[in-house]
Amino acid sequence: MSRFYHLMINGANYKWEEPLIQGSQIKQLGGIEPTANLYLQGKGQQPDELIADDQQVDLSNPGIEKFYSRAQQVLIIVNSREHAWNKTQISYDELIALAFGHPAGNMAYTITYSNGPEVNPEGFVVKGQVVVVCNKMNFNVTGTCQS
Repeated sequence: MSRFYHLMINGANYKWEEPLIQGSQIKQLGGIEPTANLYLQGKGQQPDELIADDQQVDLSNPGIEKFYSRAQQVLIIVNSREHAWNKTQISYDELIALAFGHPAGNMAYTITYSNGPEVNPEGFVVKGQVVVVCNKMNFNVTGTCQS
């Protein structure tokens, strides 16, 4: 008969069959983005603890361990202006909004990027597309009037 260890991830209850669990396993179990920060909620007066992907947590301690995630914030640069971004991806429309506010109906936009992550280090973003972002990623958004 297997013993289960109980834990909470972002308010939902989970069971685990081993007394130890790694940060990456908690993220996978809870459906958390791999790039998100994971925290173990402190008990009593203890502060919350940032849990690394390769860090092991002992679930056999008294009580239920409670974990929560927060998107990791990165700094992206759009048309030479810095913006804090807390998502793992950014869309064509979101880049236009950061660059110009709301898009004009008679404009066509060209978006290029550089300093991206390994999966998309540089290139173009086209309408309907999203790209994975990383810290200090650079975007250039230009608009051209359509006649």
